[in-house]
Amino acid sequence: MPTPDILESEELLIGERVKTQLEAYITTLEGDIDFMRKSGMSDEAIKVRLLDDLENGGRIFSPIKSIPKNAVKSAINGVASQASNQVQLDAGIEEFTWVTISQKPCPDCQSRSGETESMEFWETVGKPRSGFSVCGTNCKCRLVSSKANPPSEVIRE
Repeated sequence: MPTPDILESEELLIGERVKTQLEAYITTLEGDIDFMRKSGMSDEAIKVRLLDDLENGGRIFSPIKSIPKNAVKSAINGVASQASNQVQLDAGIEEFTWVTISQKPCPDCQSRSGETESMEFWETVGKPRSGFSVCGTNCKCRLVSSKANPPSEVIRE
C-alpha cells in the first residue's frame, strides 16, 4: 500500500500536470485563433468555427478531454511503480534493471534499456516518468528487481 506521503505528492503532481497541460493547450488555442485572424477570418466566423469544433469533437477541442484522464493515469502508474519499488527495497533488493515497455521507446529510455543499477543511482539520474527523458511523464518503462532476470524490453501491442 502506498504511503500517505506518496499519495499526497502524486495528488499535487496531478494538479501541476493538469495546470501545465492546460496552459500549453491555451497557448496552442490562442495560436490557432491568431492564425485564423491572420488568414482573414472575422471574429464572428472564428466564433462559429470554434463552437462547431466544440460541439462536434473536432481537432481544436478534442485534446482538452484527455488532459485530466492522462494526468490521473500517469499518477496511478507512478504510485504503483513507487509502491512496487518500495516493496522490493524493503525485501532487500539492491539493484534494479531498466525495462522498456513501449513499442517505440524514446532514445533516452532505449539507451537505458537493460541497465542494472542501485535505486540511489536511478533516483540521481532519473527514474521512469521523472521527466528526465524525451517521453517525460508519458514514459512506460519500469525498474524491475535484477534478481528477477528481467528482459530489457517488454513490447506492448
